[in-house]
Amino acid sequence: MSVEAIDQFRAQVAADAALQARLAEALDTGPDALAALGKSCGYEFTAAEASAAVDRARTDGELSDFELELVAGGDAGGSGCPSTAKA
Repeated sequence: MSVEAIDQFRAQVAADAALQARLAEALDTGPDALAALGKSCGYEFTAAEASAAVDRARTDGELSDFELELVAGGDAGGSGCPSTAKA
């Protein structure tokens, strides 16, 4: 599993309100959309890896307040992904 890429992506999302909005849309769509969003930001992980990471974070209590809001059906505003992402 590309745990490092997913962790880096989560950190980028946590720091970017526009990316948080895109993540909310991706989570509503499904794991393929989540993996595609990660890829658009320069991170390589599969839909299955993304799903496993979300499940693991839920189980381990590792979700941030923002992530908890998203998986509970909340929403966020914004629209971007900075081009400074690292793979």
